[in-house]
Amino acid sequence: MSPTVARLVCNAGAMIGESPLWSGGQVLWTDPLATRLLLYSNETLRRVPTARPVWALAGLPGGGICGTLDDAFCAIDATGATQAGVEAPIDAGCRFNDMTVDSSGGLWAGVMHRGVLATRGAIFHASSLDEAPRAVASGLGVPNGMKFSSDGSKLYVVDTLLRTLLGYPAHGPNLDEPVIISDFLGVPGKPDGMTLGPDGTFWVAMWG
Repeated sequence: MSPTVARLVCNAGAMIGESPLWSGGQVLWTDPLATRLLLYSNETLRRVPTARPVWALAGLPGGGICGTLDDAFCAIDATGATQAGVEAPIDAGCRFNDMTVDSSGGLWAGVMHRGVLATRGAIFHASSLDEAPRAVASGLGVPNGMKFSSDGSKLYVVDTLLRTLLGYPAHGPNLDEPVIISDFLGVPGKPDGMTLGPDGTFWVAMWG
């Protein structure tokens, strides 16, 4: 694989920048600690406040954008307005983190412990905002970058705390036991955000 050079396009001064999403001719991402969305297009940056921290963003198959609040999925638009879904029964001290959407519009999110305690992480699923999310995997550290394979048969999840990339066989709204795809030995930093290229190549953002 030939070397790929990342170049700075926009320095938004985010406290933490999460979930860059291309939508409607612009890039959106979230800065949850500053409770705002960041929108960039045509060399112009907009900062849009949100009423609550939005920890992740994902595009829906039919258009529109969804996200994760502390304990629920939400619909969100470019004005920062959010509509919360049904509250998830997550453990005390935990919150939603990164997310993805499957080809049917099903919502999937990782849950992490706010104190980053091991084994407190989980994965939740809801078929829509109107459905109560339910736990479909547990025992993780910090679930982060999440993406489905092109055929929908596997859900790939980064566990930042354990420095692993996991592959869960997926059957509708259910997950089987995962296999380890990579443990990032010899790679500086910790795996965080992740996506899949059109050829199936994993692209992982190494934190730190």
